[in-house]
Amino acid sequence: MMRDYFNTLARYHLWATDKILQQIATINEADYRKDCGLFFKSIHGTLNHMLVGDLHWYARFSGAPALSLALNTEVETDRPALDARLRDAVQPWQQFLSEMPPQRYDSLLYYKRADGVAVSSPFTATLGHDF
Repeated sequence: MMRDYFNTLARYHLWATDKILQQIATINEADYRKDCGLFFKSIHGTLNHMLVGDLHWYARFSGAPALSLALNTEVETDRPALDARLRDAVQPWQQFLSEMPPQRYDSLLYYKRADGVAVSSPFTATLGHDF
């Protein structure tokens, strides 16, 4: 049951990322880079934050090496490269979740925050938060 639910969320994440990037592609460069008063300033800054979030969370859930990126890191300065990286970042979730043992949903997730502090949280609730 949980596997089906989270696989649906992974498919939605893929679909939503594509829809967001399709709409953003229609925005001119000046508006794309303009400080709009958003938390991460511009659309570009917000997309970089989305990428950092996806990279952090996928590493945490999959057991890949932890990243040392601040949440406001500009991972990609180039607009097309950022688009491609965002699309790539959402791809592995479905396979990862399909191969994950079902009992993993009832466990804790142990990871280090970007500031190096070790934490644990309920795996399922945290995965839900990520999506």
